[in-house]
Amino acid sequence: RNEVDRSLPRSHTRSFTIDLPQYLTSKQL
Repeated sequence: RNEVDRSLPRSHTRSFTIDLPQYLTSKQL
């Protein structure tokens, strides 16, 4: 999550997280 936050702005990260929550969860796990 930190890496994504640094790579993209907070707004973009929020949209991405809401858009593909499963993808992020899969990557984290």
